[in-house]
Amino acid sequence: MILFNDIHKFETHFKLDHRLVEVFSKGLKDSLDFENGPWLAGGSLLRWYKNEMDADYDIACTGEEQARDYEHRLLFNGYTLSKDTGYANTYGNGEHTIQVIKCVYSDLAEDVIGKHDFTITQWITDLHVLGMGDTTFNDVINKRIITNLISNPVITVHRVNKYFKRGYQISSEEVIKILQTPMVTIELSE
Repeated sequence: MILFNDIHKFETHFKLDHRLVEVFSKGLKDSLDFENGPWLAGGSLLRWYKNEMDADYDIACTGEEQARDYEHRLLFNGYTLSKDTGYANTYGNGEHTIQVIKCVYSDLAEDVIGKHDFTITQWITDLHVLGMGDTTFNDVINKRIITNLISNPVITVHRVNKYFKRGYQISSEEVIKILQTPMVTIELSE
């Protein structure tokens, strides 16, 4: 994993969007610690880098307790639960949507991004430290969809389409990898 220990230095290429800070901080306690989560992760950080911000944010946590604590803080700050898919709980406030991811808990930020389906979405931050996969930046610049870990090929195909519409390309070899992946059942704890 590539780390930028001061996210504000990375901002020389793009501006830290105030919405990221505002939304992410709604579920936080007083302090952040990159080693202990929670983290803002995935495609929302790709859109941030590309200056294509929208109102959808993914939050990764170290475990159920941290996720519940984050969710309680969202509720306290006016967000309401709109959907529980088993993979994530989705909260909204009319302006922003926050998904608290339930299918990937880990104590390490590197493990969280290691479970993303595409290298271009392997981003993670606590708003002080920014981490990304080893090939993430190169794949984003070259607009390549490279698979990383496919746990649900049906969802992955939909996501390929989403990124294809944004100008990313995928090789036939990568498509074959997706289509040949068997469905994996992810057990969620209660």
